[in-house]
Amino acid sequence: MVRQEVRHAYFLAYILSPHRPHGFRSAATAALLAAIVRAGAMNGPSLLDVHLADLSDIRVERERDRIDLLLDVPSINLVVAIELKIDARESDGQLRKYRKLVEERFPNRKRLFVFLTIDGDDPIGDEQWLPLQMEALAAELQRLCASAVGNQEGRRLLAAYLAMLRRHHMGDESLEAFAARLWEKHRTALEYLADRRPNSRSRIMAHMIAQRADIAAALCKQTGLTVEYDSHAGATRLRFAVKEWDDVEGMLAARGWSQTNRIVLAELVSYSNGAICSYVLLGPGDTGARESIFNKLKVGGYVKLPKNLGADWKRLASSTLIKATRDDEEEKSEIDTVTLMNNFVKAISPVLKAYDQALRPPTA
Repeated sequence: MVRQEVRHAYFLAYILSPHRPHGFRSAATAALLAAIVRAGAMNGPSLLDVHLADLSDIRVERERDRIDLLLDVPSINLVVAIELKIDARESDGQLRKYRKLVEERFPNRKRLFVFLTIDGDDPIGDEQWLPLQMEALAAELQRLCASAVGNQEGRRLLAAYLAMLRRHHMGDESLEAFAARLWEKHRTALEYLADRRPNSRSRIMAHMIAQRADIAAALCKQTGLTVEYDSHAGATRLRFAVKEWDDVEGMLAARGWSQTNRIVLAELVSYSNGAICSYVLLGPGDTGARESIFNKLKVGGYVKLPKNLGADWKRLASSTLIKATRDDEEEKSEIDTVTLMNNFVKAISPVLKAYDQALRPPTA
């Protein structure tokens, strides 16, 4: 069960169903809704609404229209769709498709769309989905487990599930506090060692973000272009831009995701399953600008492109730099930041050079 989304979803469906023999009734649903509200849901119930509501009429569906969990709560006129990702990545257009299905099926309900992941990853395909970290849900369920609600077997089962989550997917608070004290006392020595020891996959992106200037310089050297750091999202996404492309018509027409309004960015992404990938990304923005840029690249024919543009996000090029850890194995290998940086530069540079030829063709 450790890494399989299906089994996690089945357990959550069981614990959220008020009529199953765990004795929690609707208390687990209230815990989930509290976690969602605290995560920043804008159009859902308040904590007071959750506390006062009679949630006994909730219906929980698994894999309806392929959505991991769908909670129908008629008493508060609410539908909650939950997409759960432990190791797998969302597929292109997946979240947008699921949202439209729910909107069509429940046109008169309040709707919440929750992207539940170990690290609270931002959804790529649809900004209407609220990122929710598994730790936040676990904290609410832990309070439930410690209460007098539920029968003994139900509390034992929930406690075992939470222990498994913390053992395999979450940090230990006491160890984190100890590490902070140790770092404060011996910073110089630890920085020296950290610079010379390979980084585990779970920590490597923080080091890559710190080395963003070096990565940009290496990309400049390999491509002959002015590649600069653009932005990063948390500790999972690091983005770069080609400065010369700012003058390409439509390039500064991004909407709602790029602080610099650039619509095409190179990206290094770390996933909770240990995979690290590189992409060249065409993001949401002005429809005409997106089509213009996509057509220029397509006509150029320098590299293979997807057949269809899509509505929002489109990965124009991709490469897996570090493979995901399989369900049945522990992480056995480590990789240093220098190797990862070189692999990223090697994967992205030829793509940027080819795209530059298409976006800024040489004049006769």
